[in-house]
Amino acid sequence: MSRHIISREPDLGKFSNLISELQKELRSPGSQQPIILEERIAATGSRHVYVIWEEWSNVPDEVRSQIILQAYRTEESEETPEITIAVGVTPWESLALGLLPYQVRPLGATALHEECNRAIQHESKHTILGELSLDLRYTTLDAAEEGKMRLEHLLPGSNWSIVQEIETGTG
Repeated sequence: MSRHIISREPDLGKFSNLISELQKELRSPGSQQPIILEERIAATGSRHVYVIWEEWSNVPDEVRSQIILQAYRTEESEETPEITIAVGVTPWESLALGLLPYQVRPLGATALHEECNRAIQHESKHTILGELSLDLRYTTLDAAEEGKMRLEHLLPGSNWSIVQEIETGTG
């Protein structure tokens, strides 16, 4: 049997607006979306890049990586570490992949407090999952701590905890 490798480069022209928006975020981070997570791999000197963005919902999976790589190629010099993995996911996909490991939850009487759900709904506007979720999820511990402080300010005397989900291997 012979081996055949077929490579097709996607036409990124119709996604130029997404490339531009991603480039803008690389130049000047700060908007709520997209969220760019870079994992530096010391052993290889490379990076794994994950971009969490609602805009991916209408973009085929196989094109998302190409958009990310094109934005990075344009914005970074050749001396920057190689990207070996580039993954674009929607917020809900990022939850399933474990990219939102920090959760803020009410403790004790706070969970029973009538205003707790209103505080959670208010805080959800600051999270990547947005207002449709009562699950307060964050990419970093710092972001979760900021969310916890906002909740304590919004609902004085309330108690909240930060829980980190740890992925465990099977087998």
